[in-house]
Amino acid sequence: MKSPSRVGTFFKATALVIGTMLFAIFIAILIATLINYFVRPLTLRELISIGKPTEIQAEFINKVSKNIKVTRDVRLLLGPYTPALGRSRLLRSRRSWLILADEKFFLGLPDIEQKALISYEMSYIIFAPSSRQRMADNQKNADAFAAAYTSPEAMINILNKLVTNPRYKNSERFKLRLKNLEELKKQFLQKH
Repeated sequence: MKSPSRVGTFFKATALVIGTMLFAIFIAILIATLINYFVRPLTLRELISIGKPTEIQAEFINKVSKNIKVTRDVRLLLGPYTPALGRSRLLRSRRSWLILADEKFFLGLPDIEQKALISYEMSYIIFAPSSRQRMADNQKNADAFAAAYTSPEAMINILNKLVTNPRYKNSERFKLRLKNLEELKKQFLQKH
């Protein structure tokens, strides 16, 4: 029986290593392509197309729009948004402001919390964040704005439901937002 030569064994081992590496590269490219296809950020047009315009809370939206003198139409779209952009978001299109809200989440909210969510998102028409520090101030203003249209309690409830990231929920910024709303709640209760 002939024993395989060392050169032949070396080439077989090298071919096996190269083949395995090429297969691994192929799998990595395939996975990256699938992730890009299924997880890539959606365009504004795609986000709008998966949502359904609704007249729910239209009267409230019109009231807030009128009070803050919005020159564009404000529309509420409900759709399966949670994986793509969270439970709600305000976006600006060419002709209007769009409040995109996850349909299951939004429809599961009581009326006052739907209004708190809407007014919170609409507040960013006036309080557009531009820097990290301003963003914190704008969040405080947005929270107060929404609390003024509903109640501090409704805003505390909606904030606790909107924020699902445990790291942010335990952050000083989140705790400060809740503290500010608790202060507004005390003031609100003293007046009523």
